[in-house]
Amino acid sequence: MKLKSNFKRILSGVMSVAMAATLLPSLPAVAEEAAEKYPYTMFAASDTEGSITINANNFCVNGNIATNGTIVSNGNLNVNGTKTENAGKEMIYIFDKIDSAYFSGNNIDEYSQDYTLEEINININDPLEVEGNATLTGNININTALKAFEDVTLNGEVKNTNNSVIFSKYGDIVIDSQNVNLNGLVYAPFGNVEIMAQNLNLNNVVIIADTITFNCPSVNANYSGNAGELVGTVSEPLDIPVDEWQYMKDENDNGLPDFFEDMNNWELLKDTDGDKLPDCVEQYLGSDSTLVDTDGDLLDDYYEVFVTGTDPTLIDTDENGITDGDEDFDEDGLTNLQEYELGTEPYNDDTDGDGLNDGEEINTYNTDPLKKDTDDDGLEDGDEIYLETDPTNPDTNENGILDGDEKRLQTFIHKVENEDCAVTEVRVSMEGTGNLQKTTTVESIMNKDILCSEVVGLVGEPFEIKTTSQFDKATLTYVIDKSKLGDTEFDNLLFLWYDEENDNFVELDTILDEENSTVSVETTHFSKYMIVDGKEWYRAWQDIYTKINESKGQHIPNALFDGDSGAQQYNLLGQEKAEWFYNKRKI
Repeated sequence: MKLKSNFKRILSGVMSVAMAATLLPSLPAVAEEAAEKYPYTMFAASDTEGSITINANNFCVNGNIATNGTIVSNGNLNVNGTKTENAGKEMIYIFDKIDSAYFSGNNIDEYSQDYTLEEINININDPLEVEGNATLTGNININTALKAFEDVTLNGEVKNTNNSVIFSKYGDIVIDSQNVNLNGLVYAPFGNVEIMAQNLNLNNVVIIADTITFNCPSVNANYSGNAGELVGTVSEPLDIPVDEWQYMKDENDNGLPDFFEDMNNWELLKDTDGDKLPDCVEQYLGSDSTLVDTDGDLLDDYYEVFVTGTDPTLIDTDENGITDGDEDFDEDGLTNLQEYELGTEPYNDDTDGDGLNDGEEINTYNTDPLKKDTDDDGLEDGDEIYLETDPTNPDTNENGILDGDEKRLQTFIHKVENEDCAVTEVRVSMEGTGNLQKTTTVESIMNKDILCSEVVGLVGEPFEIKTTSQFDKATLTYVIDKSKLGDTEFDNLLFLWYDEENDNFVELDTILDEENSTVSVETTHFSKYMIVDGKEWYRAWQDIYTKINESKGQHIPNALFDGDSGAQQYNLLGQEKAEWFYNKRKI
């Protein structure tokens, strides 16, 4: 049972990512730079190629520029400062700082939707805040701050900005003008700053954005100490109200802002109670951003949302009389609270995959449910229980050999699925290391290996046997259904091994037990094995061997092949065996 039904969820696109994510660390309060002023004239946070793109014949900057991607320029580039690509720097967020400096008074021009102004002369003397897109067209003078939740577009003539702030909270900033004079901060942390101008003067500026693009004949820029001081070096934890999510980019149109689909960004968000669930997400869910465990079920809110899938606002999500913390969703004998405290998975009864459920490991065997091999002896905990060794003692019998290296007599049994096969069961018995049930495989290679599948006199199916266990000698036993032998007599059954290195079939000393209907052989290695009708096998040899020798003008009496002794015939024919195999396809 997994609860995913009735309570409000963070949108589905992030869910699968978050379920696999580890708990996110808190964002450091102070950026790497120790200086009080922001150190860059221009900074682009994107790690893409051309995150700063300069389409200009001449580009001159007095100050430092940096990007987490690369700088692409098609003209002369002159930076009187540092130029850093692949910088690995975090975007700096100063939403509260800008609001405190410019939007905390009573003289604010506020618009709750898109705002468009077209006039010959536009003078922004009071802070302008737009909940949407802001578009200004005319001769523009900005003497304070212009803030839009979405895009800022300035057309016409940007005559002057006097230590001003042009701020797009979630969108882009586009300046398209014949003449542009900028002085102050241009800030689009989630978007692109694009400036297109015939005459561009960046007198004293700091430009910060995800990407920056210039399309101008020439660019001259000087660092603004005032803007740098406003920005500073301390990044604020982001507090993005739910009612502002609508302004954030959603490229795949799934209802979840792109920013939230990258779980790495969550560490940038304000988290008052430190439960790893950002305040804005708690607002969306209805949980308390000041309490780690809103509903008091002893499971923190983050764990309920992303691990158990329960409602962090309800102590008993499914209303069955059992609190979410006391539920046992995977029925392994551990409550959700115990799984939470231990770090095991509440929907996986065997978190470490060692064959023991989590409850057994804690309550019965005193093993580690997060570690397959508690005692590091080379045997998984479940294998130790199966083999009756101590999973908490690496040398159970104290003989100086680790349990994982200890050889012990075991038998692996493979049931043949083909009901028409004369071989019903393959048994592998040996003194080997590890758990033979997990280290050994028996696979039918009928019609997979043509040579073995078409061997003369084949009884049943050929099998390939493999193991990772270490052993000295093994016994292979095939259980035979006599009713499916047809014209083959049980006494004529013969074990063959296919020697791939020499392209040769090797007859093995076969042990026949007609009373128990088994055919056995001993071996020191595993490969491809099959059972044949010995008479048919050697009769085919006789025919082929006779053709070989007759081609040489020789003749061997048939009487030599009439006996039942495979060993005798093998001795007679062994000298020509290799020749036959190399020439069999030509005969």
